[in-house]
Amino acid sequence: MDLQEIRKEIDAVDDKIARLLKERLILVDRVAEIKRETNAPVLNLQREEEIINRLTGGGNDDFIKEVFLNIFELSRKRQELLL
Repeated sequence: MDLQEIRKEIDAVDDKIARLLKERLILVDRVAEIKRETNAPVLNLQREEEIINRLTGGGNDDFIKEVFLNIFELSRKRQELLL
């Protein structure tokens, strides 16, 4: 496999990631609605830790952890804007 072919595959993966992030943002908006109705706090560290543990298998996958910590931060910011 040459560089161009690998880049083409990376582009396809990036497209999937972008589509899934957009889908996640729609769900984040729905979470914000429920939190507004129930006066629940935006930050839920326990939930974030559970997700990280599930995605890393409780191991030390720094790349996945860093990516999702950024996703959580952006999701919280979006929720705060909607509240």
